[in-house]
Amino acid sequence: AAAAAAASGPAGSRSGDASAHDPEAVAARVIMEATASAHRPIRTLRCFLAVLGDQATGKSSWLSFLQESKFSAGYRMTSSPGLQVLTVVAEEEDAATAKERAAAGEALTRVEFHCLDTQGNEAFFPLNTGDVVWERADAVCLFYDVSVRDTFTSLSKWRRRLSEQAPAANDGFVLCNKMDLDDDMHAVDEEEARAFAEAQGLDFHACSVKDGTGVKEPLQALAARIARRFNETVEAAKAAASK
Repeated sequence: AAAAAAASGPAGSRSGDASAHDPEAVAARVIMEATASAHRPIRTLRCFLAVLGDQATGKSSWLSFLQESKFSAGYRMTSSPGLQVLTVVAEEEDAATAKERAAAGEALTRVEFHCLDTQGNEAFFPLNTGDVVWERADAVCLFYDVSVRDTFTSLSKWRRRLSEQAPAANDGFVLCNKMDLDDDMHAVDEEEARAFAEAQGLDFHACSVKDGTGVKEPLQALAARIARRFNETVEAAKAAASK
């Protein structure tokens, strides 16, 4: 992911009155208020994330949940490629830690995810249709429905298609949805899914968009990794320049 110009703003994209009662939203505001009061610099990194998977697996509902902090049962199936921007603070901090780091002049790092959402239907290949530029993808989310095995077996196809157009998208995660369903409805074993993710060089996460379990962790983990790699690159450059 490439670094973008530093800017101030909310730690995440939320809307509606529900955020006022969301503990995570409140905590994010406290952190940002502490940051702003200390004039803490903010570093923003940008990552283009391709969200791929078969239709009716819940990809768009996942993105909507991240945006609105709630599940919408009436969400419509994606009919055209789309782009959604989500901002994630790379490292979670409490207010005291935020103030301490601000006093030390440490920048708050956040990752701006440009999520490239696609229709999960063969009829919409190739991926570079519409205004969505898949070649810019830095990372991938391979999304499947735990109750429909075909949505898992097709992940190899989605991975291959993206690799043909965006060979740099070698980071990301496999995301299993609908974990709220009873175990007897699970058509994919978690060990098998984890082995597939590992073979692809990706993380594995499981979630339920319906009840909100595990929804935010995948992007949080990816954001932390992006920030860590950026910091390592900066430190390496400083070390080379000092020689």
